[in-house]
Amino acid sequence: MVLSIDPNKVSVIDSECRACGQAGQMRILPTNIPNFREIILMSFACPHCGHTENDVQEAAELGVGA
Repeated sequence: MVLSIDPNKVSVIDSECRACGQAGQMRILPTNIPNFREIILMSFACPHCGHTENDVQEAAELGVGA
């Protein structure tokens, strides 16, 4: 699966909740930290059970960016 993610713009993707299996939303924001590197902020929320997850990953780990 290939996702088109715009830098500095929040992308919203429907995703399955790990807790209850219902549909939730993953929000993804790629951003650059000057003098550090490009990172991706991710946040998941399930409106059905209230489960949330947050993560920060290096963009290179996900094959995004240069």
